[in-house]
Amino acid sequence: RPRLPAGVIIKKGNEVLGSWQEFLGKTTNNVAEYRSLILAIRKSLELGIKRLVVYTDSELLHRQLTGRYRIRNPRIKELFAKIRELLKDLKDFRIKYIPREQNSEADRLARAARRRR
Repeated sequence: RPRLPAGVIIKKGNEVLGSWQEFLGKTTNNVAEYRSLILAIRKSLELGIKRLVVYTDSELLHRQLTGRYRIRNPRIKELFAKIRELLKDLKDFRIKYIPREQNSEADRLARAARRRR
């Protein structure tokens, strides 16, 4: 398993409210995507954000969270349950899929976290 990082950027319009990097250790890409989303939701709540739109380049994450794909992996089910619990503290949550080329800021943060290890 590769050693994977997470990169999260929280914006209001064009204003960056914060950016975070977290090294996740050895894990799968899918677990890394879920843990990145958990980080994004937690940081948003810390900032007092109650309405959140998440842009992800993970088709699997997007489709599982919107109910288009079933979650079979037990580890992903655990992470999904954590996300559902965190979402109770938000008034509105949306997740949108974007191509990887449009997610370069978060990818750049994640790569920087990987280089620091």
